[in-house]
Amino acid sequence: MEERIRLMLELMNEYDKILDIGCGNGRYTIKFAKHSKETIGIDLIKSRINYARSRKFKNVKFEIMNALKTDFKEKTFDCIIAADLLEHVKNPNSLLKEVKRILRYNGDFIFSTPNGNRVTSLLRKFIGRERKFPIKVGFMMPDKLQTHGDYHYNEFSYDKLKELLNKNGFRIEKVYGVPIFYRYGGKWLGREFPKLSSVFVIKTKNI
Repeated sequence: MEERIRLMLELMNEYDKILDIGCGNGRYTIKFAKHSKETIGIDLIKSRINYARSRKFKNVKFEIMNALKTDFKEKTFDCIIAADLLEHVKNPNSLLKEVKRILRYNGDFIFSTPNGNRVTSLLRKFIGRERKFPIKVGFMMPDKLQTHGDYHYNEFSYDKLKELLNKNGFRIEKVYGVPIFYRYGGKWLGREFPKLSSVFVIKTKNI
């Protein structure tokens, strides 16, 4: 996860107002906040937001809110971040429509999501053991409050992801990849051949 966040930070500019959707405990929100005058993190899980609020950073606020139907006015933010969220949403079109509504024209939408055509997925298809969605996944939150179970409802190839983004009024500006073996010389591969990576990190413009 750290490499994905590092790449997202690299793709960011300086902003007036950032929204981090699905912010969890705010661990990464505070890193994004270094690029903005004001930053808001939202998540549906109360325990995560309570933990995030307890850290009390000057230019960062945290709210319990549904990313599919936020309380924000149109064109509120000039950058919206979504780290590993798109795959957890049953209807990604609904999420992208809400992002577009509250993102200013020509604003940045930066996100990470698994590559649906990563090597392990292709191998599963080849041997006839392709996984069927939704897929149950489990993970430990960085705050170690508890282990959460969740589902992946979608995982997209690059072409499918581009089609989805174009349909909802976003233009891809830059794509990085995070290979499984990025710690062992794979960073170059992720930049030059992101379609071969296990995770996409993508910067788009609201057009």
